[in-house]
Amino acid sequence: MTPVFNCPACRLPLAEDDGAGRPIDITCARCRFKYRAVPGTLLAFHTVASSPPKLRILLGSPAGDVELVSYFPARFTSWLEHRVHRELWVVYTLRRDAIEELIEFQDRNDGDFALVGRPGHRARGRARLLAALSGGVTLAFLAGTDTHIALIAAASLAAAAYYATSRWSDPRLTLPEFQQTHLLRLQDLLERKNSVSRARSAAAADLNKRLNFVEQMTSLRDKMRSVGEAAYARRIQRLTDASRLLTQEATLDRRLIEGYDKVLTMIQIEMDAHLLEDSISDEATDMIDSKIVELDALKAAINDLEGQLAANEEVERFLTRTASDGALPNPRLDTDGRSNGERLRHGRRHRDR
Repeated sequence: MTPVFNCPACRLPLAEDDGAGRPIDITCARCRFKYRAVPGTLLAFHTVASSPPKLRILLGSPAGDVELVSYFPARFTSWLEHRVHRELWVVYTLRRDAIEELIEFQDRNDGDFALVGRPGHRARGRARLLAALSGGVTLAFLAGTDTHIALIAAASLAAAAYYATSRWSDPRLTLPEFQQTHLLRLQDLLERKNSVSRARSAAAADLNKRLNFVEQMTSLRDKMRSVGEAAYARRIQRLTDASRLLTQEATLDRRLIEGYDKVLTMIQIEMDAHLLEDSISDEATDMIDSKIVELDALKAAINDLEGQLAANEEVERFLTRTASDGALPNPRLDTDGRSNGERLRHGRRHRDR
C-alpha cells in the first residue's frame, strides 16, 4: 500500500506519498487546518541535559538530515524506541504558508502516530497572553476609579483582545464554499481508496492462507491413502469436502481481489480527473458505490462457505492439533492470539471495506 498522510485532527486520509521525498502541503476540508508533512527516516534520538529534559531527534531525508530539539511528552520516547530506521511523517501546522508549530509524528508504514501538540495551540496561547496583559493594563490605568467599572472594562478589553488575536493568528483557513466542497470530495475518495486497499490486502492474506490449508490437507489425505484408504475413509471424505469448500472460497477470494482492483482503478481515475477538471461526477461516485455493494455480497458468500467449513470435524481436528502428534505443524497464532482454527471458525467478520 502507498503510504498515506492522515489529518492529525480528523484522523482521516489527506494525501498519498508521491515517492519523491518532498514535503506535502495540504489543507483538510473538514477541520480547515493546513499542514506540512515532511517525510524522513528516524536515524537516532537522545535526551539533552536540561530542565526539563529536551529530546534531540535526528531525521534523514533526501534534502539532508534534519535535527529537532524540543520538549516532548515523556511517553513519546517509548514510541520512538520502536521506530528507529523507520520512515515517518513529521507534521506541522502552517499559517500563511509559514510553519506555525510541530503537531505530531506519523509512522508511514502502519499509520500509527504520536501527538506532541494540538493545531492552533500556539495561537490560543498568544491570545490568552495578550488578553491577560490587556486586562492587567486596564486595571492599572483605572485603579483610581470605581472598582466595578474597572473590572467590567478590564474584562471587556481582555475578551476583545483574545477574540481579535485568536482570529488573526489562528492557522485555520477560511475556504470558499466551492473550494471546500471540491477538496472534501477528493479527500472522501482518498478515504475510500485507503479503505479498499486495506480490504484488498486482507483478502489477499486470506487467499494465501486458504491455499496453504488446501496444500496441507491434500498432503495429509495422500498420507492416509498410502496407509490404507478403507481405514481412513470417513476422514478422507471430510478432508476432501473441506478442500472443495476451501477451493471455492479461494475462487471467490480471487474474484474479490479482482473487484477491489477495479474499484481502486475507478477511484484513481476520478481522483486524476478531479485534478484536471476540478470536479467529480455523481455518476462515477454511484458506480463506485454500486461496485462496493457487489463486493460486500461476495464477502457474504465467502462467510457462508466458512460457516459450512466450520462444521467439518476433520478440519477442526486438522487446524487445532499440535506438533506433538507428529503429523501436523503447530497451529500458528495470529497477532490477536487466536489460532488459525479459531480464525477459520469465526470467519473474517470484520474485514474492512
